[in-house]
Amino acid sequence: MGGTIAIFAGVIAVGYLIANDATGVGAADDGLIPAAAGCVVAGNQQNSGILCMRLWGRMVWLLMNKEQILYILKDINGNLPVYIENVLNDSKEDPHFSAVYVNNLIKCYIDLMIQMGKKLPYRDVKSFILFNGFDESEYEFF
Repeated sequence: MGGTIAIFAGVIAVGYLIANDATGVGAADDGLIPAAAGCVVAGNQQNSGILCMRLWGRMVWLLMNKEQILYILKDINGNLPVYIENVLNDSKEDPHFSAVYVNNLIKCYIDLMIQMGKKLPYRDVKSFILFNGFDESEYEFF
């Protein structure tokens, strides 16, 4: 049991390497960066390896396959207009779809795509909704 925990902790330590954010706050975290010795920090230039992303205001390096993440994000993007339609067509008296959930999902999608270096024709929820064929009144209702 103790060996399993040690292996699990080692995987976590290698998988999540925390560096300083752009403000330079968190100098105490500098000691965690050398844990990546032997790893090449790939940023978003490689399909797999270490992907650099911002999490809770800090830069975090995650060991993952970029193409797999993009595959999932593209699926989410394809479903987002359907989710918006569901919210717009839902009953005000007895709603079954959450505008808050869809709004947060859109924000997460945009943020992750930008962090992965993708250029998007929208930067916020409103421009995402308008870009996907909804009009201003539908956005306001949403």
